Amino acid sequence: MSTRPLSYVPATAPQWLAALASIEEVAAYKRLTYELLGLAPGMRALDLGCGLGDDARAMAEYVSPDGHVTGVDVEPSMIAGARARQHELPPCPVPLTFVQADGARLPFAASTFHAARLDRMLQHVAQPEGVLAEVYRVLRPGGSVVLVEPDWKTMAVYPGSAAGGDDDETAARVFTWQVENARHPLIGRQLRALLVDGGFDQVEVRPIAYASYRFAVADLVMELSAVVERASTGASPTLTVDQAQSWLRAAREADAAGRFFASLCLFFARARKPS
Repeated sequence: MSTRPLSYVPATAPQWLAALASIEEVAAYKRLTYELLGLAPGMRALDLGCGLGDDARAMAEYVSPDGHVTGVDVEPSMIAGARARQHELPPCPVPLTFVQADGARLPFAASTFHAARLDRMLQHVAQPEGVLAEVYRVLRPGGSVVLVEPDWKTMAVYPGSAAGGDDDETAARVFTWQVENARHPLIGRQLRALLVDGGFDQVEVRPIAYASYRFAVADLVMELSAVVERASTGASPTLTVDQAQSWLRAAREADAAGRFFASLCLFFARARKPS
């Protein structure tokens, strides 16, 4: 019998993004970002780290009928997928452009956009400050930016071990591995400082904890089984394969019994470029 942890995370990034989009809690937080941006008809909006472009397409509804949305991603495969979906989906109500570019070197003139959105992107880039400097440059005076990032030290899962109860040793070892191997695991709590240091004003940060009662959903959002596998079989394991298997088995049993719980805090930051 295979010891590979059962995962609900699809094998490819496009499949994973599509699966995430089907979760109502994910759709709800994305709608919140559009509202926080203050999108309105006629605006030029930027979605930086756009993936397959579904969020950029949603933003187009807000700036219709005479606005424009540009999606940018560093991965050529994502931009190719976003462009392909343009031909598969109904026509967009406003011009929608997808550009492959590094967020720290955007190919746009200064003061191009009224609004910019970055959804879980800064945690992955080498220098978040450089990306925000570019966002500041391409925003018009008075333009708004909205950032969404997790803080990976805010994760909570029950059961936290095969024993359950107050024993969360296994989960703690998994989360320790994730924090130690993420590029910016605490980016959520840094957003206010990053925006203030980047010259933005009217900076607001709102933490919202999202909860799941289903293992499959938590696995998609937090990539639990994938992290457990890497934490137990990677170069610097923090737990054994047996511990990993026992915990995942306990989590799935708790899920089947209606006792599973998981949560993660997302930080929503909104700011403006001074007029």
